[in-house]
Amino acid sequence: MATTQLLADLSAASAIADADIYYVESGGVSKKITGATLKTKILEHVVAQMASSDLAYDNSVSGLSAANVKAALDEIVTRLVALESA
Repeated sequence: MATTQLLADLSAASAIADADIYYVESGGVSKKITGATLKTKILEHVVAQMASSDLAYDNSVSGLSAANVKAALDEIVTRLVALESA
């Protein structure tokens, strides 16, 4: 027989394991989600919120003039196209 525990009595998770089941409340409805799905949804959210032009890029080693990831990728593509055309 299952026992009932208060949320406050549960131990804290120290990592998100793919097979673990996490219980959430969404809009007043109790739901469950696997660790794998939770990690995927978090990553999707982060990627959707962050454009490559928002990511700082350290150009001190590469010799590129770009200051963000998007500009660095654009600069690399431009250089590759120039090499292919030469």
